[in-house]
Amino acid sequence: MFSAQVAELSRDFRCINIDFRGHGESARPPRRFAMTDQADDYRKVLDHLGIERAAIVGLSMGAMAAMHFAVAHPGRVSGLVLMNTSAEPEPPAARAKDMALAVMARLFGVGAFIKKQVAPLMFGERFRAERPEVVAAWMDRIARLDRKGLYRAVTMVMSRPAVGPRLAELRVPTLVVTGDQDVATPPALGQKIAETIPGAELRLLPRTGHLSAIEEAEVTTKLIRVALERISARS
Repeated sequence: MFSAQVAELSRDFRCINIDFRGHGESARPPRRFAMTDQADDYRKVLDHLGIERAAIVGLSMGAMAAMHFAVAHPGRVSGLVLMNTSAEPEPPAARAKDMALAVMARLFGVGAFIKKQVAPLMFGERFRAERPEVVAAWMDRIARLDRKGLYRAVTMVMSRPAVGPRLAELRVPTLVVTGDQDVATPPALGQKIAETIPGAELRLLPRTGHLSAIEEAEVTTKLIRVALERISARS
């Protein structure tokens, strides 16, 4: 998801791109896990690599975990870029729908029906119309994920606790990015995060959905670069 950003930013920054549990090439989670476990994976990776502090860039679930990590280990975080995400629990109606889809995916795999339901959550209306081949390729990638791993990852996101009330404790440079066509985590959620973290900056991307790093790769890269330069200057 961040391949375009890593290719550009790694010229000037050390970039560590993590496949979370149940995603990419990571092994299937052997049991259910919580958002706090996912957040602690940031710590484990940093510890393993001998890194004391880092700027954390996350989108959606990755940003949710980043917020939990930051409030639990504020000394390990030099800055945050939080994209298309939420600091609140999942609304009951959305949780029920997404869990139903996750159960279907676990039992029968990610077929045409699930792809049709998920695509509008992941990509904005404009991008789906202009780049259907990219949307189809990403839906196929989701379909290749391990069924149980995908189910446990969705369960983790849907059952996440609120972290919003603790964000006011943070004292690190923070950029919040959201898309105005994001229906999975609507812009108001990003605005609330930006209003809670002292000094946070909010950027709204027009005609952009949930996966802004893919839909607006070049713009996203520039935003992250500026944020990292500011974080580095402060550090």
